[in-house]
This record gives sequence, structure tokens and C-alpha cells, in this order.
Amino acid sequence: TPSTLDFFSIQRRWRFAKSQSLLVQYYKGIPVRKKYRTALKRGLVVWDHTNGCIKLPPVAVQGYDENKNPYRGTFENCRSTRVWFKD
Repeated sequence: TPSTLDFFSIQRRWRFAKSQSLLVQYYKGIPVRKKYRTALKRGLVVWDHTNGCIKLPPVAVQGYDENKNPYRGTFENCRSTRVWFKD
């Protein structure tokens, strides 16, 4: 019978010390640049599965009604004091 010292010298321990979760593996597999990948993780942008693009999520703007008077400009030109993500 091998002694315990022989057992620990043969056994490979802590081989995969930096294992990654399935979610991290999924985000690393997406073919986009690193800054967009981190924005995806934070929830600032949305991954579109139909064509593989990154899009800004739908936002609601104060002073604009979604049905009657939707905001049609770019996000950079928005002068509203309150903007939030639509659910």
C-alpha cells in the first residue's frame, strides 16, 4: 500500500484553480470587443440574438409619451433630466 506522502505527490491538486462559471464562458465566447463585453455584463447594452449585434436597451424619456409622442432623436442629443430603462 502506498503511504500518504506518495499519494499527495502523485495526485494533481488545484489544477483548475481559476475555473470560470458558465456565464463567464458564455460572455467570453461572444465575438465582440472587450468594452462591449463588459457593458453586456453590467447590463448597459443588450445582445440581439437575431443578427448578433449589440443594441442599447429601450429607454423611456421624461416629457415624451411612448404612444403619442415618442422620442426619435439620438441618445446623445437628449436634453431631458430623467431617462430610464423600459421594462
